[in-house]
Parts: sequence; structure tokens; C-alpha cells
Amino acid sequence: MPFLKRLHNLIDGNIETNRLSKTYNVFSSTLIIISILLIILESFKEFKEALSGTIYAIESFVVIFFTIEYIVRLITSTYLYPDKKRLAPLLFIFSFLGIIDLLSILPFYLPMFMETNLIFLRVLRLFRLMRIFKLLRYSESVMTLGKAVGRIKTELISTLFITLIVLLFSANVMYVVENKAQPEAFADMGEALWWAVATLTTVGYGDIYPITSLGKVISGAMALIGIGIVAIPTGLLSSAFVAEIEERKKKKTGSKSQQKCPHCDKILK
Repeated sequence: MPFLKRLHNLIDGNIETNRLSKTYNVFSSTLIIISILLIILESFKEFKEALSGTIYAIESFVVIFFTIEYIVRLITSTYLYPDKKRLAPLLFIFSFLGIIDLLSILPFYLPMFMETNLIFLRVLRLFRLMRIFKLLRYSESVMTLGKAVGRIKTELISTLFITLIVLLFSANVMYVVENKAQPEAFADMGEALWWAVATLTTVGYGDIYPITSLGKVISGAMALIGIGIVAIPTGLLSSAFVAEIEERKKKKTGSKSQQKCPHCDKILK
């Protein structure tokens, strides 16, 4: 087996059958979690002053490790896209996980090559948190959730579209009803839309609320509608997630799908 193929199997192999790949998976995930914890500790002044050297040393190791990994993924991208070998490096670079990989290491190198101010440095520190999204590649649970979302993406888009219509309609109605009574609270459609989001999601921050009788009736109706709208994607995702888990169990056990009688629930031979 070619050396590059072995590298590809190591970083992107099947963790259920490849022990080395599983070990690499666990090690990479541990590094990501450690780096996120360091970012959190760095926000505390006392920890930053006491552990500045340790934090920088660990951060440097993490960045170098993931830089090498990024280069290896780039070189072995032809095995990831075997049907598009010429475009494989570009496909990897502009893929979602490829962008995440790059953004997670970029903040370490940019200050070395360009002048930065305080605001830019804060933005770069924010990009360091992108490493948490690298867990999407290593977490089997997250991958299962992603597949579950893929099963119901059409239904979720439909629900999102309906939610958007309800939000815009309710915001428009509330603006017309409450603007004269509360010109400061409902000054424009933006404020009304913020109220609609808080009410429809049943959060209800309380910073903007109706004071007219009609406005209160509309607000109550929106809160009730919001319960149903929030429940729809939750139910869809739950059923899809359970279906995905059951399918994975069948693949692992190698059991054949058994048909049941719709009347007595007995297994059909």
C-alpha cells in the first residue's frame, strides 16, 4: 500500500475497524478539547499571568500538529475525492471541514506576517474557537446527527420557510397595532421583528411587550403558535435520529431487516 494511502487511512480511516485510526481520532479530539479549555482559561487574568508560558507552549504544539494534519489532508485529498483527482486539493480547501481546519490554525500565523491591532487580535482569538467544529470530523455522535438532519432537510426547510412567513406577518401586524401606543418600543419593523422572534420561540425577554388589548391578544396567539412551530422540527429530528441509530445498529450486527405484521406486530418469516 502506498505511503500516502496509509496516511489517509490513518487520519480518515474507519475507527471501528482501524485501531490506529481510532487512536488518532481520540488523540486529535483530546487536543481540540485541551485547546478549547486553554482559550477559556486564558480569559481569566490570574490564570493568564500564572500559566502564560505553559499556555503558549501547548498552543504552539496544538497548532503545529494541526498544521501538519492540514498539509497531510491536502496531499492525500486525491483519496478523499478519487473521481476528481485533479480538483481534489481545491475541493478539500473549499469544503466545510477544510475551511474549519484552516481557520483553526490561521490566527497563530497571521500576526507573524502582518501588523495587527487590538480589535483584529480579538477577532483572531475568536477564530481559534473554530477548532471546536473540528470535533465534527472525529465525533461519531455528531456524524450520526448530521446524517439524521440530512434525512429530513426538506421538511426542515419547509418548516423554516413557514416560520419566516409567520415571523414577518406577526411583526408587521404588531408594528401597526403598537406603533402609535409605543413609538419608542416599536419604533420600526426591526424592533417588531425582534419581538416576534422572542415571542414565537417562547423565550419572552420582556424588553419589548404589547400594552394595547389587541396587541396582547396577538401576542398570546403568537406564543401558542410558537409552541407548535418549535415542536415540529424537534419531533422530526428526534424521529430521524432514532431511525439513524437503528440503521447503524443493524449494520453493526449485520441483521437483516425484519418485517412485522401491521395488525398483530409479529415478525413475518
